[in-house]
Amino acid sequence: MNFRILLAVAPLLATACSTATGGGGGGGAVTYVAGAACTASITTDQCGASAAHAAIVHCTSNVWTVVKDCGTGASCGVKGGVASCTVSSTGADASGDDGFAFDAVTQPTDVQNGQTDANVADTPLLPDIPKDIGKDIGKDIAKPDIQPQDTGPIGPTWGTCTLNDTACLQGCIQSSCMDANQACANNSDCASYIKCQQGCSATPIQMPVQSGTPIPQNGGETQVDYCYRVCAAQASGPAVALNQAYLTCVIGLCVDCNSSASSGITMAQCQTSCGEEANCLTQYNNCLGDTDCLGAFGCLLKCAAGDTTCENDCINNASGQGPSLFSAFNTCVNNNATICVAP
Repeated sequence: MNFRILLAVAPLLATACSTATGGGGGGGAVTYVAGAACTASITTDQCGASAAHAAIVHCTSNVWTVVKDCGTGASCGVKGGVASCTVSSTGADASGDDGFAFDAVTQPTDVQNGQTDANVADTPLLPDIPKDIGKDIGKDIAKPDIQPQDTGPIGPTWGTCTLNDTACLQGCIQSSCMDANQACANNSDCASYIKCQQGCSATPIQMPVQSGTPIPQNGGETQVDYCYRVCAAQASGPAVALNQAYLTCVIGLCVDCNSSASSGITMAQCQTSCGEEANCLTQYNNCLGDTDCLGAFGCLLKCAAGDTTCENDCINNASGQGPSLFSAFNTCVNNNATICVAP
């Protein structure tokens, strides 16, 4: 928005005054002779008249002193108790000063109210408005910055680490995900689940011992994927949920979503994790802090992809505030699944 300052300049009207002109005194003027003796001490400006010029005079130390000679053909007038020189209607303005504070321009002829005053009896001119007022209105006002601001990316940003950059990931985990890391490490079931997964990434693979009916390997399933699936199946729901919270933090805050696909994490999974970390931590922590919601969340994570029967059972079988807390968390996740952008 542009702003403009409007200045209201009110005209100063002239008032009647006593005058003195060169060649003779005017009404109210004192007769003086420069340097001659005077009998009274007059230290305020007075209009004086002599055979030479009208002038503004003082009587100082009993001697007439000329403060200002009004010049040939000029007059001296008193207005509001203040003496000043004014321009004659027929003579030149020798001093260039009509006695008003704003006028600093020599008048070659007497101009009054915008018209040349030829033979009309002279009255004091209105004060000149300073020349720069009007022309410069608004020039010194700082213009608002209407250029687009460099606000950076619009929305939360995902991380900058690739999944094979261990040093980058470790640094990010240390600075951003230690709370989630410790929550899992301090839970014995979650710690056992992590240890089981570590065996899946070992060489050779260390398959977990299965009790009861073994979980069969699916056709086309790699040994590594099979190992991870068995670990999850044997872990408790809370252990899986706490581990997922840690992974969500790492993926959402540390991983570069543009490079995640090459490591088995889809762009959608990466963006969703980022959105959870950006705007859903309150709902996430409310669920993780409630035993019923934590169990329902872990149950859902253990369901096979697309198994809606399993998912519905997990929610329907939850008690207490579990279903409502999970619903609030799930709604937040869905609303923020695509808000994150590249840094």
